Amino acid sequence: MKKLILSICLVAGTSIGAGMIALPMALCKIGILPTIVLILGVWFFMYLSSLIGAEINLRAGHGLPLGKLGSLYSGPIASSIGTVSLILLIYALLCAYLYGGASILQSFFASHLEWSLELKGIVLIYTLLLAIVLAAPVGSVLEVNRVLFGSLLIFFALLVLGLLYKVDSTHLPLVEKLSLQLDSWTGAIPLLSTSFGFQVVLHTLTNFCDRDPVLLKRSIFWGSLIPTIVYILWTISTLGVLYHFAPLEYQQLLVGKLEVGQFIQALAQTASWPLVQMLAAVISIVAIVKSSVGIGLALSDAWQEQFGKLNAKRQNTLKMVSVVLTLIPPLGMALFVPQLFLKALRFGGMVSIVIAILLPLWLITRPKAQERKVFYALTQRQDIQMLCLGFGILVILCEVINIIIN
Repeated sequence: MKKLILSICLVAGTSIGAGMIALPMALCKIGILPTIVLILGVWFFMYLSSLIGAEINLRAGHGLPLGKLGSLYSGPIASSIGTVSLILLIYALLCAYLYGGASILQSFFASHLEWSLELKGIVLIYTLLLAIVLAAPVGSVLEVNRVLFGSLLIFFALLVLGLLYKVDSTHLPLVEKLSLQLDSWTGAIPLLSTSFGFQVVLHTLTNFCDRDPVLLKRSIFWGSLIPTIVYILWTISTLGVLYHFAPLEYQQLLVGKLEVGQFIQALAQTASWPLVQMLAAVISIVAIVKSSVGIGLALSDAWQEQFGKLNAKRQNTLKMVSVVLTLIPPLGMALFVPQLFLKALRFGGMVSIVIAILLPLWLITRPKAQERKVFYALTQRQDIQMLCLGFGILVILCEVINIIIN
């Protein structure tokens, strides 16, 4: 039971993070009822695709990163696609988190400390602080991330309870007129797929579950269902409160003129309880920092692995170079691309589809995979594979439309 709980926490903790903040900003255009249906639909497809990912790990006999699975089942091209896709995804997320974190801090400083600071200056300071954390020993970084995740869950529970208490169930934006517009859906679907990004830890989860297919399947199901419930409650509570108590900000949200920091600030101002006002700001900051530290560490370690093992005297230099390579590209984007938060998350959703669906589907059909023992018969069904493929293509088409429109 303890291993199951820890496994569920690993899946849920990987999904719940800064991307959650963006969901109401993208989903407001379609309304609450379509939002609930869409979140459940995306969860269903991401759950099915994660079983395929778990299957190829089980058949390998050991949990392996996607790049190594590509090399095992297909060859160097598949291996390169897996590795490059993962790096692109993390860069996209870091772009979003640096920009979003700076925006939230800017609004927080202006509201609570009456400090008027430039967004670019906050981006630079935030990036520097993140670099210092990532340069610390891995054990210390993991401990910081664990504390942040525990704090996030507590703050989120208190905040949602406070917001739901204020929500008038008879006065909710159930369906918006904008739901009839194509771009309302193309903007929401890729971002939602990013929010179920736990597939990157499937190899770790496989090993942690001792390659037990029953335990692994249960961990994935419950670990992905928890974020689904969290996202629905978060979206209903935030949109319901803004719709009723801050109609001007809600209209700005509908037309995409509200930055992430302004969204959190508007949310805090609607709450009459000082505790809830503070929680709205704190939870967003903690979520951004937690996600930044987690994926920043993953990419920094990936760069170190790419460089190869060096002697002990050069390990510190190698770590610093890896941190610089991790943060400089997203820093440049955060400094010079306006309204980057949602743009980067949507792009990350498109890239995550390669990692979560397209490449695993390709690998499971390779002869080397077909020769091995089948653990989940469901993953062998062609209709299931075609459903996942269709969803993956849909997400990519949505982001292509977003890029064309914008």
